[in-house]
Amino acid sequence: MSQKTITVGTVETRASIDANFGNSQDNFSELYANVTAREYIIVADNNSDITTAIQAAIDLYSVVAILKPGTYVISDTITIQSNRKLILANGVVLKLANGTSKVMFENSDTVSGNVNIELCGGKYDGNNANQTRNDAGGYIGTLLRFNNIIGFKLSDITITNPVSFGIQLGNIRNFVVTHITFDYTSLLANMDGLHLNGLCSNGDIKFLSGNTNDDLLALNADDGTQYQMTQGDISNITVDHIYCSAGYRGVRILSGSSSVNNIVIRNISGRFTYAGVLFSNYGQGVGNIYNITLENIDCNTGATEGVIHIDSNVKSLNVSGMNRTPTMATEYECVRVSPGKTVDLLIMENITVNDLTTNGVTLLSIYGTIGSLNISNVTNRRGSTNNARLLNLDGGTITNLNVSNCNMGYLVELIRAVNGALIKNVNITNATLKYCARVFDIRANITNINITNTNLESVTSAIFLITTLTAVLTIRTSNLFLTTVSANISKQPEHQVRLISYDLPLDPTTLTPSTYDMVINNNAAKGVVGPAMFNGTTWISLIDGTTIS
Repeated sequence: MSQKTITVGTVETRASIDANFGNSQDNFSELYANVTAREYIIVADNNSDITTAIQAAIDLYSVVAILKPGTYVISDTITIQSNRKLILANGVVLKLANGTSKVMFENSDTVSGNVNIELCGGKYDGNNANQTRNDAGGYIGTLLRFNNIIGFKLSDITITNPVSFGIQLGNIRNFVVTHITFDYTSLLANMDGLHLNGLCSNGDIKFLSGNTNDDLLALNADDGTQYQMTQGDISNITVDHIYCSAGYRGVRILSGSSSVNNIVIRNISGRFTYAGVLFSNYGQGVGNIYNITLENIDCNTGATEGVIHIDSNVKSLNVSGMNRTPTMATEYECVRVSPGKTVDLLIMENITVNDLTTNGVTLLSIYGTIGSLNISNVTNRRGSTNNARLLNLDGGTITNLNVSNCNMGYLVELIRAVNGALIKNVNITNATLKYCARVFDIRANITNINITNTNLESVTSAIFLITTLTAVLTIRTSNLFLTTVSANISKQPEHQVRLISYDLPLDPTTLTPSTYDMVINNNAAKGVVGPAMFNGTTWISLIDGTTIS
């Protein structure tokens, strides 16, 4: 059986195409090498309608190739059956005909499913200025749509100007999507890049780039309304390299009740109007998201969402590696948790912020609830004091906060708790904080603070500035080194504070102690200066046993 050529318009032989284009197009030789006796090459004039030709070839042959550069018109939906590969050479554009208002490509059997479908190379043009979106009629504007496939691959493709989603996948298992460019110049609403619906699993997504007018990548387990092609869990997806120079949003992870789990996203870079990564439920439920890892985040945002914006419940999230250089006057937080949302475990590690803004960038703003928040290896680089913070807890709750190996400077404060916020336990170890107004700004309730092996230098107001406190705050310090610190604790008489410390000299009679609490008395008018212990009734000097009162 010989290799076939289906011709539309001017007839050209395989040899003439090879002679004309084989040496000038980088991928032609490789593409030709894969053309076998079961394959078709389509040859057509520029601007020809090749819908029928492609459909006929795909129906019969396992590989269909279009190798002659040009723009070719598609005027109806082309369906691809199992075990098929479509190859478009460099310079080949498939453009949706004016007024088609249909999906350009989809698989043939969305009920029983297909296997092993691949699209490689070329450009797919949705020609959105000349299409009519019809949500009620089932055409939401997706350009390439595939549903219920085992074994699927998209590679080296450019998507331009769909009506809405460039690529929509649902119930796709064992898939690869790599080197996809989204070139959106005619902007409409809902213009996602790669949009995954429920039941997608075991996927490898790499090198997505371009400026879309909505999510560059969406992992939406519960989409709702007309957008939901399939509903269910999304799991075991690896994403590597997301880039946008001036786009809308990087990645959306959406869950109502179906889960999104075991997701690793690496190397997000560029600038987004909204979040680099958004966790949302979109009114579909509270969210069922867990085992999410974000690595090597290097992007900035300029609107109302943090670089990582959590607007859904998340069970476990690990952010490892963020190197951010915000430059605009106002830039939003590295991480923001919305009111009413809960994160059971949030890990932030290996974070560097080169802060070049006017107002300063806060690492985390928490308006919701976090069970355990572990922050480690954070460096803030800043040349002057501003309104930046490590943590701004505004009306939210944190059960356990652990901060270690952090080197920060020129903050207004390290931790701020306001508007009824509550932190039960704070542990700070191996930290260096320089040129800050204060370490803690407490206008709500913190129950326990433990500080060990920490250097504080040039704290201009107070280590602990307490404005509102309705419960007893217990502070323990060990190996706390102070250089040019204006005051240790600033509080009102009614504020109840226990201090167990050999590092913070102060007047112990201002405290609310328990038996065996130890401090350093610095008020000679009250007794011997030096270490003292509370015996259950009064403070006793550990130097000579006299009372401090």
